[in-house]
Amino acid sequence: MRGYRGYSRIGRRRPPGPVTLVAAALATAALATACSAPAADPPAATFTPGAGAGTGTAVPAASSSGGAGADDFVMPPFGSNFSVTMTDWLPPAGSPLVPAVVAAKNFWLAFYYSEYTGGKDDRWRTYTSGAMQSLVQKTLRAPDVAGQSMIGSMSFGGMSAAPDPKISGDIDVTMCIDGSRLTDTYLGTGKAFPTQVPRSQSDYKETVYVAQGSTGLWYMTYFTNQVTVPAAQGCSA
Repeated sequence: MRGYRGYSRIGRRRPPGPVTLVAAALATAALATACSAPAADPPAATFTPGAGAGTGTAVPAASSSGGAGADDFVMPPFGSNFSVTMTDWLPPAGSPLVPAVVAAKNFWLAFYYSEYTGGKDDRWRTYTSGAMQSLVQKTLRAPDVAGQSMIGSMSFGGMSAAPDPKISGDIDVTMCIDGSRLTDTYLGTGKAFPTQVPRSQSDYKETVYVAQGSTGLWYMTYFTNQVTVPAAQGCSA
């Protein structure tokens, strides 16, 4: 799904729907506030992490915090028309970066599952700080997500993580996302869009900032604009 131009946007690129300049300005202001604020625990979520019924590979998780060396990310229940491959990359066992990386994987998977459902599923809230939830919700209810879906397969690879050089306590987690085998569809009919994302824009990198909340769990606190990866290079696991 193509993101709005002019402010940070996560999610699959797709031809944009009608978005006003006012909406873009409000989103920019929300991002600035969220970036400067400390990580806030989200309100109690209705989703309980656990092994999903998706077609990707996952290990059951007890929480979004991750273990000292466990890649216990949660695979959402994608349907049989959609498959996900999540990289098994982790920092060395015992590294303080491990729970942040697992939380980032959980956020990405939950966010893209919501896009798969046309923005209806909200399990992404489990992995998103309170300050960012309104902006993510606005993104998922925008015209280029609501009522739309996708089929095929996507893969997550080329992952890295490091402490943020400017924001104390934040971990910057970058992932390369390969969407070259996805087809955008209408949610209600399942029919493919007449215009699909160009191959030259189907692979991209996204970075999320992850921080630990007061409960000890880790949450996405901010994200950066996508960076398109040349088709000839692609994403490497």
